[in-house]
Amino acid sequence: MTLPWTLQCASCGATRDAAGLPGVCERCGQPYLVRYDSAPGPDAKARLRERGWTMWRYREWLPLADGEAPVSLGEGGTPLVALRRLGAKYGLPELALKDEGTNPTGSFKARGLAAAVTRAVGGGARRFVVPTAGNAGIALAAYAARAGASARVYAPRSTPPTILAQIRAFGAELVLVDGHIGDCGTEARAYAAESGAVDVSTLREPYRIEGGCGGRRRACTACRRAAARPWCGRSSPARSAVRRGPTRVPWRRVSEFRRRSATG
Repeated sequence: MTLPWTLQCASCGATRDAAGLPGVCERCGQPYLVRYDSAPGPDAKARLRERGWTMWRYREWLPLADGEAPVSLGEGGTPLVALRRLGAKYGLPELALKDEGTNPTGSFKARGLAAAVTRAVGGGARRFVVPTAGNAGIALAAYAARAGASARVYAPRSTPPTILAQIRAFGAELVLVDGHIGDCGTEARAYAAESGAVDVSTLREPYRIEGGCGGRRRACTACRRAAARPWCGRSSPARSAVRRGPTRVPWRRVSEFRRRSATG
């Protein structure tokens, strides 16, 4: 299958085709980002009106081949909640919150793992691994189960029991680690190297970035749910340096949205 996008390293700019199961850049070890060969045409924008509110509504703007069915649980299409009192306090009359907690697994991680699992399964993967402090482990467990694949999740032993119970409920193999999330990442990478499992850790493969951290769908749905009015800003939380994905790439997506007039 010829895929209508390529991958480009976010750091050194090296490129490669999208075939197989890409991880990080072979030259410098930094993450790949998806680059599309062309923008969707007017017919794609017209079809948006006929589709339901999930992230796959924007399939032409996603790494999904023609006729390909995504691994989906109905993620995306999350609501914009008006924050009128808080907006009035800070002089932002149209301040709104994108409520990602309504995704199937309770966080925006559902978007990224849906895209990552979809592409990896399309490339032949049947086994996945991820380190987690909570949400990513739940999402991988759910989407691997949806795809009929296996998943191993490494989590700190101190992870809240409710999180661990959800991971187990979706059928993933849960390995508790005496340490922090970094130790879990080390264990996950070792398991991936040993077993051939696809490592869907943050910034370790391109499609979790594109589906979740990339924010393209959040930008699109935010624009459309706000009646496509021009906006003056977008804010996204970032807890640490490893979370640069949720903040760095969305602005590129918003810029693309404006340039391509994707609200059609």
